Amino acid sequence: LLVSSIDSCHYLYRLSQLDGPPVAAFRGHRAGSFCVKACFSPCGDYLLSGSSDSKAYLWQVRGWVCLATGGLGWVAGTAEAM
Repeated sequence: LLVSSIDSCHYLYRLSQLDGPPVAAFRGHRAGSFCVKACFSPCGDYLLSGSSDSKAYLWQVRGWVCLATGGLGWVAGTAEAM
């Protein structure tokens, strides 16, 4: 389960352990509101997130690494198919 928060972090939880701490935290984007969204790639290896800093962020799920940023203007959402 991926949870986007206004503390500028996406938290990844295991569905079997929702009462425990997050498995991963993706930090680096800016989330000034709950309108900033994220989605997984169909293979599940990547996460694409919007940001209120005028960029989109591409994350590698394993290792929680930001691979790339880019975009023009405020990026609130992402499409499900990458």
